[in-house]
Amino acid sequence: MSFFSDFFHSGPFLALLVSSLIFILTIFLVAKEWINLSVTAILLLFAVVTGLVINYQQGTQCIFDDLSGQANSQALHDQDVVIVNQLKQDVQVLQTQIQQLTTQVQTLTHEIELQKIPAQTQDSDQ
Repeated sequence: MSFFSDFFHSGPFLALLVSSLIFILTIFLVAKEWINLSVTAILLLFAVVTGLVINYQQGTQCIFDDLSGQANSQALHDQDVVIVNQLKQDVQVLQTQIQQLTTQVQTLTHEIELQKIPAQTQDSDQ
């Protein structure tokens, strides 16, 4: 039972919760057709980046502490560089995945439009 309570009070759970809420809100807005594809991509990227920042909260906190002058040791700087590089790699992977998904959505949209055209001509013939 302690495992579940520890998980629900942890950083990864908070990251999952916030990212999931942004994702669900984005899907809702897309389903209602209130936002277009570019805004959708930005919101989904924001959800991922928010989740990563929350999940790597200690690392990002060290970065902000270093910028404010509270921590100046070389070890913390090296740790910050490693964390930032890992975040850059994660963001690059996610950007590639988003581009692939965008391409798939555009392809599916084009296929749906092509399927609508014969259906409209059949309706007009009857």
